[in-house]
Amino acid sequence: MRRIAPLIGTAAILVSTPGAAAKAPSRPAPSPAGKLTLSTPRLYRVGGRPIALARQAWQVVATASQFAPGQSVRFTFTRGGRVLKRVTVALRAGRRGTGRAATGFRLGGPGRVRISAVRAGAAGQAGGSAHARIDAIQPYAGFGSGGLRVRYLQRRLRGEGYAVHLSGHFDDQTGRAVIAYRKVNRMARGGPANGRVYRQLARGRGSFHAKYPGHGRHMEADLSRQVLGLFSAGGRPDRVYHISSGKPSTPTILGSYYVYLKTPGYNSLGMLDSNYFIDGYAVHGYHEVPTYAASHGCIRAPIPDAGTIYGWANYGTRIDVYP
Repeated sequence: MRRIAPLIGTAAILVSTPGAAAKAPSRPAPSPAGKLTLSTPRLYRVGGRPIALARQAWQVVATASQFAPGQSVRFTFTRGGRVLKRVTVALRAGRRGTGRAATGFRLGGPGRVRISAVRAGAAGQAGGSAHARIDAIQPYAGFGSGGLRVRYLQRRLRGEGYAVHLSGHFDDQTGRAVIAYRKVNRMARGGPANGRVYRQLARGRGSFHAKYPGHGRHMEADLSRQVLGLFSAGGRPDRVYHISSGKPSTPTILGSYYVYLKTPGYNSLGMLDSNYFIDGYAVHGYHEVPTYAASHGCIRAPIPDAGTIYGWANYGTRIDVYP
């Protein structure tokens, strides 16, 4: 019996070994690190697509819905399959447990940039990726232009209060809106929408600010800049128009007045849809509206804009006329 006991012990060891191997702890699966998303907070969107100007510096931000120390994001920028930039940025703690990494970029010319962001996880953290595309446009448009750069221009002009259709084509109304924008910002009054116009619009600047925001819903004619603004009650421009006021020999009267007479259609002097505010002075449409003061005292607006102005102004609508 003494010889059998060691054999039984050995057998017990041999039997228990497979069971011990089966119960050996396995390596834990990586815990989820949350979703990774990309955003371009400083870029304007047209039809949901972020748009940059050629040579405009902008930023792309990668956000992880869950943050863990030691993570990083590798950004890759490509165009036509060619790598333009590749950089790895540490993921930093953001708000509410998120992680954030950002890098800047600038494209020298028009085209489409594709961005991929790949997260390198810390120990025990899963990775993730996100993708985006940015369209860069040439900051120039004139008569005959079309496409994305004109759609961008029209939406930015409308956003600043200028009267323009979202046609996607640089038409006559777009040209008048560009003239009005140039006038408000004291640029040369002729010419296309050039880089200066686009860059200023990209910064959200160039609106016609009311001189009398407390006057409620009213019109303002700024004779130094030769523009007419139709303002809502809060002082925000509903529409801004290029106009021509009285020339030096027959100047437009200055002051604050109210529309007291409205005459639709053309009169014998070729005035269209007239809004009289004192004596024979009126805001009206006319066939000739140069970029400078040239009228006999009235405030001329282009014929295609006259009907909209006429419909906007009511009896009693206030108009402030100042030098």
